[in-house]
Amino acid sequence: MKVFVRAIVLSLACLAQYARAGETWVCTFVPSFSKVPMLVSYRVERDRITQIWPSGEESQFQLLQNNKYGLIGVSSISEIEANQRSPTVGAMTVLIGKQTKEFWLTSVIVGQPVAANEPVHGTCINK
Repeated sequence: MKVFVRAIVLSLACLAQYARAGETWVCTFVPSFSKVPMLVSYRVERDRITQIWPSGEESQFQLLQNNKYGLIGVSSISEIEANQRSPTVGAMTVLIGKQTKEFWLTSVIVGQPVAANEPVHGTCINK
C-alpha cells in the first residue's frame, strides 16, 4: 500500500509541474540596433517553450524551470545548417521573472560580432 500511495504522490507532483503548461507570455523590448519596440510571445508546452514572432516564425526552447517565480528556457545548436559551409555553434536563453514581469533574451553564437551577441531586456504580460 505504501508503494501505491508513494506512486500517486509522485504522479501528482509531476502533474503539478505541468499545471502551468499552456500559459502564454507576450513580451516587448527595444533592440540596440533599432529604437523600434519589438514584440515576441512565449507559449509553455509541457517540457518546452515555443518562441513566436509576429511574422509567424517559431523557435523551440527546452523548458528548464517553470514555477511561481520564473520561466527559464534554453536552446542550443552545434551543426552545419542547410545551405551553409561552416557550423553554427551557439545558445539562447529566455528568462521571465513572473513576479516582476521582467524579460531577458540572450544569444551567444561563436564567430558572430559582439553586437549580435548582446542580450535584450524588456517586460512581459501573461495572457
